[in-house]
Amino acid sequence: MRKLADASSRLYNEVNYERQQSFQQKGVDFKGTWEKYYDKYKKVLGVNAQAVLQKNNEAWSSFLSLRNRDGLPSFADHVSPPGYWKEDRIPLEEVVRFTVEPRKGEQ
Repeated sequence: MRKLADASSRLYNEVNYERQQSFQQKGVDFKGTWEKYYDKYKKVLGVNAQAVLQKNNEAWSSFLSLRNRDGLPSFADHVSPPGYWKEDRIPLEEVVRFTVEPRKGEQ
């Protein structure tokens, strides 16, 4: 389980770093980074690679929508891009996805 968490964290941080770099220069390339990192991590993480990338997509989409919004709420005077997953705070329960398929005849 720890190896899965470490690989999930690495994936999230790598895609997040690349998206931050491209955001500063030209904007976030969701499709290109998704394909690149999904292909890189699918053998290690399986369906969990998709779940991690989806979490990062949600974080970036939220940031971009808040950033482009007219007039932030008074408590939010500044919006920052998504941060990195720290080693001691990896949200396993949010990312790890187990897919169980019924055997033939069991449904």
